Amino acid sequence: LCPFFYITGLPCPLCGMTRGIVSILRIELTDALLYHLLSPLTFACMLVIYLTVLLPDKTVKVKVTFGRLMSVQAVLVSAWTLKLLFVDQIYW
Repeated sequence: LCPFFYITGLPCPLCGMTRGIVSILRIELTDALLYHLLSPLTFACMLVIYLTVLLPDKTVKVKVTFGRLMSVQAVLVSAWTLKLLFVDQIYW
């Protein structure tokens, strides 16, 4: 279903994130890291945002800058490169 995979034969940079988060919920942390290296960090961020929304008078304020976007992109591409180099294809 992924056009990137269909065209290149490689998983896209976000491929495996959902499976990684599901693995965290199942307390399978090794599998979560193998599916996507950033899935624990993404899960933690989602949990913080969710808990912040539930607390009264709390808001999440993030200033989005070009530098921050480039940093996030660099981390994502680095995790994707590590996955391609070191993770078995069954986790793609």
